This record gives sequence, C-alpha cells and structure tokens, in this order.
Amino acid sequence: MPPAILAVIGSPYQALGLVEYVREHGITKGVVFLPVQEDPAMLHPTTNVLMHLRGFTFHLRKTSGFRRPGPDTGAVAEEMVAVARHERSVDQVVIGDYRDTAGWRVASLLGRTGTDVVVLDDGASTLAIDRSHGGFEPLEWSEEAEHGGFMPQPEVTFFTSMVESLRSAPGDTVIANDWVWLTSRYGDLRRSASLVLVVGQGFARVRLMDAPLALEAAVGLVETARQLHPGCRPLYVAHRAEPVDKLAAVGEVCDVVRFDIPLELVPVETGLLPAGVVGHYSTALTSMAELAPPGLPVHAKRLRADQLLSRQDYIDGVYTRLASDYAGRITVID
Repeated sequence: MPPAILAVIGSPYQALGLVEYVREHGITKGVVFLPVQEDPAMLHPTTNVLMHLRGFTFHLRKTSGFRRPGPDTGAVAEEMVAVARHERSVDQVVIGDYRDTAGWRVASLLGRTGTDVVVLDDGASTLAIDRSHGGFEPLEWSEEAEHGGFMPQPEVTFFTSMVESLRSAPGDTVIANDWVWLTSRYGDLRRSASLVLVVGQGFARVRLMDAPLALEAAVGLVETARQLHPGCRPLYVAHRAEPVDKLAAVGEVCDVVRFDIPLELVPVETGLLPAGVVGHYSTALTSMAELAPPGLPVHAKRLRADQLLSRQDYIDGVYTRLASDYAGRITVID
C-alpha cells in the first residue's frame, strides 16, 4: 500500500519534484505544507503545480530555520506534526529543501529515518550538499541542533535529477528523478525561431547584491542574450522575489513577464520551446537543460566578484559544477 506523506516544500521547483515523486511511487494521499508569503501571489507558481495532485490537503506554515534552527523553528515543526496527525497517520516525510531544519525536526518528531525521509532537489542548491565525509553542508552544525533533531539523519533518501552530482553519504538511498511526467509533455513541442528566455533572479532579496547592482546584472543579462542570439526577441522571465521597481527598469530594455507557473511548465502550456535560455545560475537553467530536447542552447553567465556582497566561494563552486556536470548541455560564459 502506498505511504501517506507529510511534505514540507517552499518553491515551484520543489513542487515539481513532489509531483514527480508521488506519481512515480503511486502515492495518493498526504499533507503538504507551503510557506506563508507577505504577497500571496508569490505562491501562485507553486500552487498551480500542486493542482496536479489529488487526494492531498494543503496548509500554510511559517518559514523558520533555514540552514540553522531559529527560536521558533521547533514550534513550527510541532504545529505541522499536530496538523498532520489530526488528519491521518504519516508514513513518510518529504523535505523539499535540505537546508530546512524545520523539516528535519518534523522527521525527528515523527520518528522517521532512512527510506521514510525523502529529500527533493532545490535546483542548483543541491550541488552544495556534501554528506560524503559525514558532514551536513550547507547546513550549519551545532551540538544543540543535532541533539534537538534539527539536523539530517546519517542515512536518508534522495529523489534527485542530479544523481551524478549529488555528494550523498555512503548509507543514503539515491533515487533518480527522470522527470518522467514532465518530459512526456515536452515530446512534440515546436521551437521558436526568435524568442529567447532571460531568467531573472532575486539577488537583492537574498542579500547577494545591493539593488543597483542587481538591476545592472539583469540589464547586462538581456544584452548578453542579444549578443548570443542576434536578431532575437528577449523575454525577461521575472523571479517571484524580484521587486516591481527593478522589473519596471528592466522593462525599458525588453519585455518582462512574471508567470504564474514555473518556467519548466511554460513550454508545455504554450506549446512552444524557446530558441534559447540565458541566465546566471538559476535552477531553471539546469531543469531546462534536462527537460528540453537536445540542441536547445542554454547559457549561464558568470557573475563578477565585484557584484557580490557575500557567498562568492559558494557561487564559484556552482559555476564549476555547471561547467563540469552539465558539459554539453549548459555553456558557462564570462
């Protein structure tokens, strides 16, 4: 009998992974928790993916405990467990983001380990996971967090499209996400001769850049798209975390759109593949490279060190992995 799940997810990409996981394993019931957002519209791309699920209930939860537990992370986890137990028993915990310590506390409270704890991809951030020598990167370890059940167990299960890139622990179970449901919908799409998707990212919101430099990077990305695809029509695809004033400025140099579905579903809904995809290191680059038929040009433009306020080593590492693990599918450019 398929297990009932408790899933803790936070992004449209994680929602896509959840849909693939439950379809592949015949799971038809569970409780899904989504993060509360100041602007409810930011949840639309995620909820529009989850509409493909049947038999599940959905609840909002406060976001707490990213990379390390906060003062209320334990209470958030306890509330999720209470809600789930009120509805049904829980056989498996599915964690959308490895860095979400609230998800690990939920698993601890429910006594779930090994094959009963499944971690999904969160795109490029999956490349930062390193459990190969007993570590927890990119989580921040502390004795208090580990004893409190806020850290990953020694053996868990990953459902990932990055099997060759994931640095898992020797005892982990790694299940390949081949995007069976999604790739089946890419089959016969025609390709545009001129439309190039430019993938935006919310750098200022995560304090990676200040606002003026984030705008400079976005405008520069549009220009790069024009250089790579002469005569093309760039369409800037806004990230849900990009502010309106930034998008208005980008709109002065090209068309801007904010979709209510993840970028990965846009070709399916429109019936059209772009002529190319250009971004920095967005998750959308890796997923489009995996989903689209061979020959779709995908370019990752390297961010300059003087644009960054922090995390330069991490970002350099992501570009290194993109160049090696996605060689032939993603071209990294300066």
